[in-house]
Amino acid sequence: MLKAELELALTTKSSVGELRAAVASADAEADRVIRLAQDLLVLAQADHGTLPLKLTDVSVADAFAQVERGFAAPCWRPAAPTDDRRYLPAAC
Repeated sequence: MLKAELELALTTKSSVGELRAAVASADAEADRVIRLAQDLLVLAQADHGTLPLKLTDVSVADAFAQVERGFAAPCWRPAAPTDDRRYLPAAC
């Protein structure tokens, strides 16, 4: 998708606004690819037993309370399929 958008922007007569939109989209897509690569690295480290872990005692009640506060935040709503911040209200 990233390459296709950039190639389309380069091969057609695009306005400055359209080029900016293509670059913004490419930037967001690059961020998603970076997060995916980081997540895959964590999974590979866990699979090979090389993921550094810091084990600590955790209060389950405190952990659930923190999650509950996160979901109660005024700007929370399920992420869009693209996890794109453009789908959140402007105040977020």
